[in-house]
Amino acid sequence: MKVKFNREYLPILASFMAVNDVRYYLNGFHVKPHPEEGVILTATDGHRLVTIHDKKGLCDGEYILPISKPLLAAAKKTNINKLPLNSVQFIDNKVYVLLHNEDDEFDFFKDDNESPMSQVPHVEYFSVIDGRFPNTKRIFAAFKPKPTSSIGINVDYIGKLKSVVTNRKFPQLNLMLSDKDGVVCAVSGYDKEIVSLIMPARFDDEELAVPEFVQFGGGEPRELSK
Repeated sequence: MKVKFNREYLPILASFMAVNDVRYYLNGFHVKPHPEEGVILTATDGHRLVTIHDKKGLCDGEYILPISKPLLAAAKKTNINKLPLNSVQFIDNKVYVLLHNEDDEFDFFKDDNESPMSQVPHVEYFSVIDGRFPNTKRIFAAFKPKPTSSIGINVDYIGKLKSVVTNRKFPQLNLMLSDKDGVVCAVSGYDKEIVSLIMPARFDDEELAVPEFVQFGGGEPRELSK
C-alpha cells in the first residue's frame, strides 16, 4: 500500500477522529483516491466530520489509517534546518514524516534512497484498520445551506474548528447553516480544500425564546429634565 498527503492535514484529521470508540473504524481516518486528482481524506467521531481534498496527494487504494500520538507530535514540529514538514507517507507497514524542498518532484520515499534533499524526522510501524468507514458523502448531499433562526451547538465542537484553519495569519472560516437539521458547515484552507461539519445539539422548542431577564440589564433610563 502507498499513501502520501500534506503533513499539514494530519493534525486536522486527528482532531476530528474518535478516541477509543467501540466503533473502531472511527478511531482512524479514511483515505481514497480522488476520481480526477489527488486524494480525499475524511475523519469523523460521529458528531463532527471533516473531508479534505489534497490535490497533490497520492494513493493506491482505499484505507482506514491510525494516527499515533508520536506521529501526531512529529507532524506538528518544525525542523532546525527550517525545511517544511511537507508530507506524511504510509508505505506498506511503515509511516514516515518527511521534510523535503521539491514537493512537486518528490514521489514516494524509500528507505534506501534518502538524499540531502530529504530528511526523515519520524518513522514508525502501523497496521491498517480493518472495517467499513461511514458513507459520509450522503451527509454532504443532504446539506442545504439556508437562513435559519436558531440552532443548538456544542461549544466544544465550535472551539475545535480552530484546527481546520491552516493559515494562522488569516484565521477565517466560511460558515453555513442548515435550517433542515441545524448542521453547521465550515469551509477553509488556502484552496477551500477543507470542509467540515458539526452535527446539531438537540433542544426543545421551548428553549428558543430569549430569557425575559435580559430586559432588566444595564443602567436605568435617564429622566429628561423639565
